[in-house]
Amino acid sequence: ESDGVVVARFPLVDEDTIAAGSNDSVTLSIVPGSPGYDELTMAHDPRTQEAVIRATSVNLDFEASPSFIVQYTATDAGGNARAPPKGFTANFTVQLININDPPTFTHPNASAIELTIGEHAAAGTPLRRYTGDGQAPGVAEYAVAYDPEGNSFAFDVDAFCTMSEASLPVGDPARCDVAASRQRQAEGTQGVPPFTAHPTLGNLTMRDNSMLDFETDQVVMLYVRARDTGIPPVSQHLTVRVHLIDENDAPVMTCPTDTAEGKHAATLAPLTIAGKPFRACRTFQMPETSIAGYRSPGFLLAATDEDNNQVEFQVVTGMIGGDEALPAGYADGSELFEAKNSMAGGYVPGELAVKVGGKFDFETRPNVVLLLRAYDLPSKPGWTSNMSEPVLVVVELTDVDEAPQWRTDADGKVHRFVSTNFEAGAHIGKVLPAFDPEGASVIFTLEGSSTLFEVDSATGQLSLKTALPGTAAIGDTFELDLTVSDGEKEQRFNGIVVVKVVPPNNPPVVADQSATVAENSPAGTLFGDVLTATSGDAGQTVSFEIESSVPAWGVDAIQVSPAGQLSVKADMLDFENTTTIVLSAYAVDSDQAAPAYSPFTITVTVSDADDMPECVSGGLVVSETVRFNDTVRVGDIFCADQDLDSFTVGVPASLANAFSVTDETEPRFANNSINAWLNSTSNNTDPASLELRSAVLDFLVRHQATDVRRFAVFAFDQATDLMDYENKSSVPLHSYHLPIERRDALTRQADVLVMLEDANEP
Repeated sequence: ESDGVVVARFPLVDEDTIAAGSNDSVTLSIVPGSPGYDELTMAHDPRTQEAVIRATSVNLDFEASPSFIVQYTATDAGGNARAPPKGFTANFTVQLININDPPTFTHPNASAIELTIGEHAAAGTPLRRYTGDGQAPGVAEYAVAYDPEGNSFAFDVDAFCTMSEASLPVGDPARCDVAASRQRQAEGTQGVPPFTAHPTLGNLTMRDNSMLDFETDQVVMLYVRARDTGIPPVSQHLTVRVHLIDENDAPVMTCPTDTAEGKHAATLAPLTIAGKPFRACRTFQMPETSIAGYRSPGFLLAATDEDNNQVEFQVVTGMIGGDEALPAGYADGSELFEAKNSMAGGYVPGELAVKVGGKFDFETRPNVVLLLRAYDLPSKPGWTSNMSEPVLVVVELTDVDEAPQWRTDADGKVHRFVSTNFEAGAHIGKVLPAFDPEGASVIFTLEGSSTLFEVDSATGQLSLKTALPGTAAIGDTFELDLTVSDGEKEQRFNGIVVVKVVPPNNPPVVADQSATVAENSPAGTLFGDVLTATSGDAGQTVSFEIESSVPAWGVDAIQVSPAGQLSVKADMLDFENTTTIVLSAYAVDSDQAAPAYSPFTITVTVSDADDMPECVSGGLVVSETVRFNDTVRVGDIFCADQDLDSFTVGVPASLANAFSVTDETEPRFANNSINAWLNSTSNNTDPASLELRSAVLDFLVRHQATDVRRFAVFAFDQATDLMDYENKSSVPLHSYHLPIERRDALTRQADVLVMLEDANEP
């Protein structure tokens, strides 16, 4: 059969072709010059005795000619007798059916489909006419089209290819054209085109330059679409070649991989700095006592630059926001390090050196955080320097045994006062404030052969060895040299303690005292009688202070008001672990010039109470939407009772259709689960994880592993009505507070935090 689409048939009978065994044929042809000559063909079908008309061209246009008359000829082959051919000429009318035609582009035309733009042009920058390599770009370009049907239409850019992809042979899977680009966008393997067209004005501008790179593809293909609103809507594409203008690329920091330093690389969770998460590019170790100029052997900063410019480095300052902007254990090192970019001072370019020493402390902040950038020195005229995105480096401090230090007054001294009436053995102020960074006990030694003063080597309590001589006058001062040691390291401090002679002042008279407090007393609970003491001088009042305690955490659990009222400071009391807390305290008189301190002890007895079963969470997470008739596991909670009472855990009856708690009691499973969770979160540094870990670790201090039980929390579909990820009033955001009942002899309720995941809601 002839090519083309059959559009019509009509009867055309030749009697010589009807009979069986006939061999005549009929030739049909459209008369040259007749309308339809270039668009239609005709043939005779001897089986059906019909003329068959086919359309072989798309050039038919309803708008130009909705109907036309076609002149044709029909000629036979002379019949079965091979007589001279006979034929006729006739006409038929073609009535076109209107269909929606796509818009037609009128601009840019063939002379303007080569455009240009800088590879790093900002969003909204217009594409301009390409005038040749190295030539200034021409005018800003735009698209113009019309719709033959008069329908409204809009421009957009719905496809994008690189020149190298578009030039591949047909059939190559990597070849790119309009259809391939749109398919890749739908699959997510190609981003949205970097250019855009104004829907009505047709202005062609940059949308996002992130997909463009002159060094990889100097020419890219832009496909502008005009799509109308006809039924059905149809579109037309205009292909534009865009020549990218080479611009200075920012360098890219790369993480050092030196094998000698590989053992120092740590896996750390991302840190959020200025609202942006950063994962540590590299870590190295450094002694906490490192001084200015220290550098880590083998550690070199590295970067790449596509334009082959020289690259240097700098420490980013002012972005981290100081120590308090970081999690516990991390310090801001922005002002403490500097990047070296020359051989001066014997350094190697790319080395990181300590700028300010004496600021590192392993005991309080063992990780020092700094952000670094690379910047280039462009060699091409007219280019300006570019900076890389900052990368995070974490310096891990190593512990160094340091000698004890002093907490001094603003002048760097420790001041004490002695009254002229103090007798031998009288205490001079509070114990001396020396401490060991590693937490070891401090040994005090008073240097020289003082006949007036002595110090208790274990406590640091300074006292009079003998009464002041008669020659001592008010205002006289004595500077004392002391050596402090932790048993391994010691350091002498000359003139560190200054004792000033003041007018007579008798210290308060106070005796050791005691009180009792129940272990379940919440913070703020007042207990015991008000402490008593007698002022040493008429007209003075006495206040009270706590200096230290045994055990050491007692000062965090119990406090005293200046008037002597004891109260619970924090919910830390636990009869099962500690029944007695001994507080070392002072009664202090109100002498303004030189208050006198009288030491005494307060023995606090912790009494037993029915402890509520305690639960902690390993992090509960659930989608805000639970599917119909579905049950999802939210996570695990771990519970124990310090009194070892039997207990159950569940949700209030009002929530029984939404949540449930299942006892998975086997202690071995609970212990394995809680240890696995602690291991999996050991490198997390976000505040929420740190808070959860702290709660779990405190829980394990109070309970034996064999006493811990695991409970699984489940949510049903009806929980969906209670949980709302978008709720702006939840604290923290995107959370739900699930009430949990803990039942032993009593039923008590406390919330556990469930973090919500966003779900697509109708």
